[in-house]
Amino acid sequence: MSSSSNNDSNSNKQEFYNEFRKKKRESFFKRHSKSKLFKWACIGFAGYYTFVLCQKPWIYHPKAIHNADAFQEHLKRSVENFNRRFCPTPWLINTHAQTIYGAACRHIIDDQDEALFKKKRNQYEFEDGATINLDWFEPANTTTTNSSSDGGAAAATTGQQSERKKTTIFILPGLSGGTGAVGVKHLISSFVKAGYRCVVMDYKTTSNESSTIQHGHHTLPPIVGDLDPIDLDKPKSTNQTTKVIPGLTHTVKDIRNVIQLVRKEVGKDETLVGVGFSLGANTLLTYLSEHVGKDAPKKQGAKKLKDHHIHLPNDDGDESRNEFAYAISIGNPFDLNAATLALQSNIFQRMIYDRAYAKERIELYEKNKELLPEDYIKLLPTLRTTRDVDDKINRPLCEGKFENVEKFYEFHSSGNKMKKITVPTICLNALDDPISTYSSIPFEAFVNYDKLMLVTTTRGGHIASLDGFFAPKKESWMERTSVQIVKSMDEWREGLTKRTSKLD
Repeated sequence: MSSSSNNDSNSNKQEFYNEFRKKKRESFFKRHSKSKLFKWACIGFAGYYTFVLCQKPWIYHPKAIHNADAFQEHLKRSVENFNRRFCPTPWLINTHAQTIYGAACRHIIDDQDEALFKKKRNQYEFEDGATINLDWFEPANTTTTNSSSDGGAAAATTGQQSERKKTTIFILPGLSGGTGAVGVKHLISSFVKAGYRCVVMDYKTTSNESSTIQHGHHTLPPIVGDLDPIDLDKPKSTNQTTKVIPGLTHTVKDIRNVIQLVRKEVGKDETLVGVGFSLGANTLLTYLSEHVGKDAPKKQGAKKLKDHHIHLPNDDGDESRNEFAYAISIGNPFDLNAATLALQSNIFQRMIYDRAYAKERIELYEKNKELLPEDYIKLLPTLRTTRDVDDKINRPLCEGKFENVEKFYEFHSSGNKMKKITVPTICLNALDDPISTYSSIPFEAFVNYDKLMLVTTTRGGHIASLDGFFAPKKESWMERTSVQIVKSMDEWREGLTKRTSKLD
């Protein structure tokens, strides 16, 4: 009897409490109009946006560096975006919104932009049948210097011209693989507008006979005005040619030949800067750690170009000619094992990013079936994830060198090789990057080795960093910052040279 009474009493209390909560909610909305609530919501979001979302970049470098000759100190003083807060577009504050919008919805470079630069494409064939394109871009109406094989130069001018900066940007794309990637196109546009020449290592072109460079729906001739390609003859072969698949047909070693081709074009006195995107940034830093400098191994074991003696007649094995003055890494995953695990960390990551990356790689491999053994071609329809692709295709092709996919990723990750880098290297990463995750960044390397500098933003997604209050600006924070870094580094190198010459 008492138990029943207690249950009834508890039930009555619960009903009374629910009724009280309901009346309280109703009275709250009666006391406050919708317009007033909307106003307070806007004020709250504005405060959150201003004081939480908008933050200055976080900079990591060795604490022992306090002298004016350190490039890190110079960049901290002279790069405008390092001293201003990064404020993401208010309706793109989420990492996935930034990443997806930046990759799929961002505006395409238009005709007005494309009219600002000259283009050309040089195509080369390797001995194994793979082809690679070097897509060149430089400002229109500028003085152009074309180097010959003996290092000579000839200047040609048309119309009202200004002097082009003597710095060439070598861009290594990520998994997208070529010039057509949205982020690559926008970075090219930013550098060209600032007066720099760019060259993109494009390994995803569908035809080795293509003589044009495509942007969006526009197809323009590769040569405009006075800009002439070095190699006027297209590669001739009766064999079926294929494209370069990074990590499959060509390795980090093989970039040596590509950079020598670039150096032949620009001449020995041009400043050469390496810029890598995502997986391309990982490859670039691995190259810097293993294959740059006068003390680098002379025999790389790299694949040779077809007619190598014609394309690179002065190739004497001197690795110093491949040296970059400095490098910029954008959205580098650093630790491929951590990055691929992050792609499978939840259902959203698996359904959106991992599936997209796996699909893109499988499509790339299907277009290059000639490079794969027949047994591996049969596996392609069964692959579902990025780790599957590497575990069942790439790892076995290494002929038993790696016992599992974790060892494969460890070997190809740049994060554990940072201490070997001998040229100034600036890395740009967003801490909320869903692909190149926070957990994969080797923070300890950036505070221990004097050639490294890491700059992070709290927001930005994967290679997006879109800002602008009402809509994303034409140039993202990342693109503007990259141009500012190059300008500042060139000033630093020039100043360092002058100070060194005075001491001598």
